[in-house]
Amino acid sequence: MKKDNIKLIGLIGLIGLIGLIKSVSAQIAPEFIISWKALNYTPADYQGKSFPIQSTPVEASFDLLINNKIVDLSKSKIWWELNGTNIKSGIGEKTAYFISNGNDQMIRISIEYNGSTLYETFTVTSAKPQVVIDTRNQTKNLSLGKYSFTALPYFFNVLNSNELSFSWMNNGQKITGQADSPEQLDLSFESEGTPKKTDLNLSVSAINLYNQLE
Repeated sequence: MKKDNIKLIGLIGLIGLIGLIKSVSAQIAPEFIISWKALNYTPADYQGKSFPIQSTPVEASFDLLINNKIVDLSKSKIWWELNGTNIKSGIGEKTAYFISNGNDQMIRISIEYNGSTLYETFTVTSAKPQVVIDTRNQTKNLSLGKYSFTALPYFFNVLNSNELSFSWMNNGQKITGQADSPEQLDLSFESEGTPKKTDLNLSVSAINLYNQLE
């Protein structure tokens, strides 16, 4: 065989090897699609993430993506670990529940798939219960007139705001909200003489009626 033919065969073999390497590298690594949510209270129009506080139930789930396709894991063994402790395992168990301890918690998911073990870890971030005063005013400088303020609670372990007790303070003096909606406060600013600037120090607190520590 001529040397030219040997070179040609060698070149074809090299091209074939490069094609094989490209084909193998084109395989996309498995990707976990993780989701979790805290089962506590946020205002209805809140579009952000609900974070767990102490004793909040948390639901976590996932899907496995391989080559941009969701994989059927109904026959795969799955393990869930919370801070290194097994909390759930079984065939096709893609969802797990746990109770938050009030701190950031580490979750590890392990899967037996096609003879290999795949795993992923993620952190569930915790928070503290909060309450915000919504004035619905674009400025802090208020003119004379009537104004409505709303206390918006976040992350409390309640089903609705009726399970919370609200306390309002105006310049250090306790005041009450609306009788049927204590999270609502109406104030009227009037002046008998020439209006002058006055500081308004308005605050509100919210307490879980079934858990005074919140």
